[in-house]
Amino acid sequence: MQKLTLIIMVVYLFAGKTVAQTVRCVSASTQNWSGGIAGRHGANFEFQFEFSGSARHWVPDSVWVDGKVFGLKLPDSISGDAGNMKVRKQKHLTVYTLRASTSHDPRNPTAHTIIAPSSGVACLSYKTGRETKYLAVKEFSKVIAPLSYP
Repeated sequence: MQKLTLIIMVVYLFAGKTVAQTVRCVSASTQNWSGGIAGRHGANFEFQFEFSGSARHWVPDSVWVDGKVFGLKLPDSISGDAGNMKVRKQKHLTVYTLRASTSHDPRNPTAHTIIAPSSGVACLSYKTGRETKYLAVKEFSKVIAPLSYP
């Protein structure tokens, strides 16, 4: 009986350690836009990242896209800030939906381009404690027809 109890305890203790840590990009979409005052243009981006296993405790920190870095934040009902990240949690899975938008104004060409820490169309950084990791998004899974504003 003691051996059986010991075996059950060992299996129970290591069960959490054997769950794979997976972070993957489920979808990545882009939509260019143009128009408005002075011929501005830009792009809207939306990403869905899935954190599963023990990785579900990791938190997205920022996303690099189109030569810019965007800090990520949840909506705040107290301050009214809409944020740019939504979270959906399940038992062994957390899905983050992230949005970013760029704007280019030909009258102000001094915008700096930031080099992402990995190659691809975008890069996600995520943290757990003090550790930061990166995931490259190789290509957009969906390119939406451009918007033209008057």
